Amino acid sequence: MPSVSDAQSRAQPTPFVEKSAQVVKNVVNPAPTAMRLDDRAQIRQVLERWSQAWSSRSMDAYFDQYATSFVPAGGLSRSAWEKVRRQRILSKGQITHEIRDLQVTLDGEMATVKFEQLYATAQTHWVGPKILRLQREGVRWRIISESAN
Repeated sequence: MPSVSDAQSRAQPTPFVEKSAQVVKNVVNPAPTAMRLDDRAQIRQVLERWSQAWSSRSMDAYFDQYATSFVPAGGLSRSAWEKVRRQRILSKGQITHEIRDLQVTLDGEMATVKFEQLYATAQTHWVGPKILRLQREGVRWRIISESAN
């Protein structure tokens, strides 16, 4: 005659246990729509930090929005690009930077953002299109490339 422990080891999980596992699975793996909304909000926050850092000339915060894999246009090295950007930004007395008409397109761990950029200093006023590519690095989104037309 089988013992009680033998019967318990052969018993199938109860429906309650199976439902509990399903609930946990749904919490751990949120619906793709929820992730996309969260990603879009995070990307907007990155752009707000980037724009604010640029306007306030906070160079550490500005560079922190760029991925370690960021490759500057024009063939510059990352360190040479940072030196040029630092000199250009800090040489301005006051900078106004605004983002308008933001469009975010997600593709897995990559995002493309298109917007109209307003950039103004005492000497310059420019409004035009800008495109940034972002990539998720761990839990953060960071800029991997940029272009202005």
